Amino acid sequence: MNTVSASRGWRDVQPGRLAIFAATVAVATVVVIAAIVAGVARGAAAPPKTFTVAGFTEFNTLDPDQGLSAPQLQVMNLFGGNLVKFTPNGADVTGDLASSWAISKDGLTYVFKLRPGLKFSDGRPLLASDVVATYRRARSDKTNANIGEIYNFKSWRAPNARTVVLRLRYRQGSALSFLADPEVGPVFPARDLAKKNFFLKPISAGPYRVTSFDATTGNTTLEVNSKYYGPKPAIPVVKFVYVADPATRSLQLKSGQVDYAENLDPNTLSQFSGETVPSLNLLEGGFYLVINNRQGPLANVKVRRAISMAVDRDQLNRIIYHGLNKPMTSFWAPSQTGGTNKDLPAFSVAGAKALLAGTPCASGCDFPIMVRGGAPQFQQFATIIQQQLQAIGIKTELQITDPSVANKKAYSGDFQLYTGGLWDYANRPDAMLQYGLIYTGGLFSLYSGYQSPQMVALANKAIALSGKAQAAAISGVGQLFAQDMPYVPLLQDAFANAQRTATVPWVKTQGVFFNFKSSG
Repeated sequence: MNTVSASRGWRDVQPGRLAIFAATVAVATVVVIAAIVAGVARGAAAPPKTFTVAGFTEFNTLDPDQGLSAPQLQVMNLFGGNLVKFTPNGADVTGDLASSWAISKDGLTYVFKLRPGLKFSDGRPLLASDVVATYRRARSDKTNANIGEIYNFKSWRAPNARTVVLRLRYRQGSALSFLADPEVGPVFPARDLAKKNFFLKPISAGPYRVTSFDATTGNTTLEVNSKYYGPKPAIPVVKFVYVADPATRSLQLKSGQVDYAENLDPNTLSQFSGETVPSLNLLEGGFYLVINNRQGPLANVKVRRAISMAVDRDQLNRIIYHGLNKPMTSFWAPSQTGGTNKDLPAFSVAGAKALLAGTPCASGCDFPIMVRGGAPQFQQFATIIQQQLQAIGIKTELQITDPSVANKKAYSGDFQLYTGGLWDYANRPDAMLQYGLIYTGGLFSLYSGYQSPQMVALANKAIALSGKAQAAAISGVGQLFAQDMPYVPLLQDAFANAQRTATVPWVKTQGVFFNFKSSG
């Protein structure tokens, strides 16, 4: 799962700016809490009739198999009914369509019992056969961008209308939580799955249902699903609209055209107060400078290590996030298991120059950096890194690229350097490994072309283990990553967002997801 880019230069933070910015965010947090308390205390305050989100990237389908961008996944999370769902704090899972489940002693068989009387949004009954058909379709879909998450799901069957049996290939501690993911878990009617345009307006079983979808922009309207088994959300309509420019997203929020603006320029968060409140949501993952390993000078591991050593992550954090983010010292984000390990070599221009001796870049190199349009921090990363790499004789040219074009270029390996991100919903190694380091996992090792049988073996071991043994394997992954340096970790992935204060009592965020207060 990736994030995206935008447009503006950078400059160092003036003395005192960090303290002012941190204080502003702290005050905003107090405002948020006060608004929630006041809203609950008033009781009579009515929820808004519509909640509109200004998203930062287009998408052309609501098929979970092609779910990659945050706005797309947010929509799927609202209309999808899964066997299980994340708890509001994201730390665990609880039953959704399944009221209970049992796991065999060997950890390979999961038996789910569906709630009685489940229905799809069009009123048709939801049966175990629909669950099985949905997941079999995902497993057999050769275009499934998220195949790595379900590779371990060996087989599905439905002994009766309310029982679903999943068989795994090998033990996997995070297997259950993957069924809560919006790009994996949503269940659809078996008889509709093969229809050509089904995923332009899917019938589903979540708290909301899709009433309109524009496949050119991703603009989506959802309404409360009256057939949903659980409490209904208090806000009847949710809209997602694509707004390419982050400054425009900010203006639309301040003017009241939208209720939530996401992936803003982190430098602008101090502008929000009173009727709007800012937030910086740190995600379970990282920002990376992706390097095409396939050919040319970048296929040389010493060149890649030199690039990593020449990147001053503290400067990136100071300039872009006013010091409020966290520099990465490993493949893993600081909040993840293994993320505090010092696997990466420390910043050193002299050390980077020494690594380049005897390589194709010993006398200098020129590389373009592809930057996806839509999120400002990516161009800021690229602009700062451009100046940092000049110190070791590597020249770069920024290529601001339309998101849809950037996606195609990334998948096909038609780039040399690329600012991107990889994150997960929870602190679990599986998705980071499947997408980032296992070359059969769906993104061909995060677009870099990295193929290492040794890494695949170690990554699969980390996925299958648990406890201290898993932590040891995770540490081994970080060490091998630093040795091979397929791409360069930068900072922890984060979204800078802002919200209309009046909506805070009714809508909270957990990571990238929206949690809506129920009407009852």
